[in-house]
Amino acid sequence: MENLMSQEDLARAKATARIALPAAAPKIWRLVHFATPAAAVNFANVPPVQVAGEFGMTDNPGGGTDGYYFF
Repeated sequence: MENLMSQEDLARAKATARIALPAAAPKIWRLVHFATPAAAVNFANVPPVQVAGEFGMTDNPGGGTDGYYFF
């Protein structure tokens, strides 16, 4: 079984990654696997919140949900 990061760990990783980027860094798409669609939505809404067009999600054929975010 796949080990998934907790919601708190994902939020911390998201905030740390955003802070670590230089101000002029180009934005890129990133992928994170979530256990449920609700977990993906929660991740998109933790600070720094993704805005319209910066987050999408889809079912993963192996189970769970893949979330795509842009920053």
